[in-house]
Amino acid sequence: MLYFEKLRGALNKNQQEMADILGIARSTWQLIEYGALLPSRTVANILWEWAGVAVPCDDQCLTGAERRKWRRPRPFELTAADGDLWTRVHYHCRNMTQLYEKIDPALTSWMEQLLPCESVTEGFDLLQFAYHGARGFLESPHALGFRLQPLVDPYGAVLAERQLPGLRGKLGDVDYLLWPQVRIRPRTATFRLDALMLVARKGRSYWCGREVNGPHHVTERDMNRREILKLPEIQIAVEEVDRFESVERTTEQVLKLFSA
Repeated sequence: MLYFEKLRGALNKNQQEMADILGIARSTWQLIEYGALLPSRTVANILWEWAGVAVPCDDQCLTGAERRKWRRPRPFELTAADGDLWTRVHYHCRNMTQLYEKIDPALTSWMEQLLPCESVTEGFDLLQFAYHGARGFLESPHALGFRLQPLVDPYGAVLAERQLPGLRGKLGDVDYLLWPQVRIRPRTATFRLDALMLVARKGRSYWCGREVNGPHHVTERDMNRREILKLPEIQIAVEEVDRFESVERTTEQVLKLFSA
């Protein structure tokens, strides 16, 4: 139970009664209980005067200037992608004129410089998302609430505030964020996912992994990884990538996730 929900229970009040006492909307109190907001100093003072309870409030948070006083963060400490591999990807796709006609050349350049991939197949897979309207973005999965396991960079250091490049778009009526080549470190080992995805539909959202399975794919290894990471996975076969079906198969599996 989160702090403010437990506090309300100790005061024997429901959410509307708490909101009325504090002079705020019930929706505001719900956000406070959920952990999305802290009470203002005014609300904290009312709680102190009414219940004799001193609570954390928003003016106790460090400001941006105060954070920089302690340490200047580097959220955009980005790693360059393997340009040679992307050259091989483009060579593989050299006869696919319709593919490149539909993708903004600026996005292609951005992907070449920033999006990591481990094989020609994975690069072709990412291009299919771009073909279907994806665009580039930067964000840290941790900043969006990914708490299942710590994320690390290619050198094993914890990601912290650093942002990762990815692709965002829609799969039918599902919005998605996709970060390629994400490393997750639970207690026992470091796992590299072909992609980490956050999908959202009608107010619901899920984190999931995404794997492109080659001819030497080991199913037992997948089961071990899922058991440790506690993360549902979308499985795409290399043949589906080759047939230009990556996005279609991803959409089918994402919809199953929401219907489960």
